[in-house]
Amino acid sequence: ALYLRPSRDLVLPSGAVHAARRCLPALEVVTVPGPHILLAARPHHSAALVCAFVRRLECLAGESRGA
Repeated sequence: ALYLRPSRDLVLPSGAVHAARRCLPALEVVTVPGPHILLAARPHHSAALVCAFVRRLECLAGESRGA
């Protein structure tokens, strides 16, 4: 799972990432400069991070299938 963590999030406390990691130990956290609504404030940067994450997952899936 990927968590794009805004650097200036005024909605979620900074400790929220710890709670998320308890549920998802392999959680990948990327801190992005910006407010709580990152996808609106930094759409291109956020999309690039999500695409890179999906590509890494696809590569891992291909390796596990022996591709």
